Amino acid sequence: MTKGTFLVGDASEYQAAVATTNADGQITGGTKYNGMSNVELTASGDAKIVRNKDVPHTITWTGPGSLAANIQADTQISKNNSTSCKLFGLLYKW
Repeated sequence: MTKGTFLVGDASEYQAAVATTNADGQITGGTKYNGMSNVELTASGDAKIVRNKDVPHTITWTGPGSLAANIQADTQISKNNSTSCKLFGLLYKW
């Protein structure tokens, strides 16, 4: 991704496995974003990754790598190649 924003939601919205479907192809189980283990994220250029801090756990900032690891864990993507500090934004809800 070289332009745009990858907005990270709540961890409960992501599932590594694909959604389950019935014989008619209708989704019968899963989350908002399914099959995330098939996704590798590389953001560069004007792209941004934004993490909303309205989540049920603490994010400790130790540099862009810590936020990248948190995003990878919550979204269950297979790989996050985006570690440049200028790519990340952290929003706090007060």
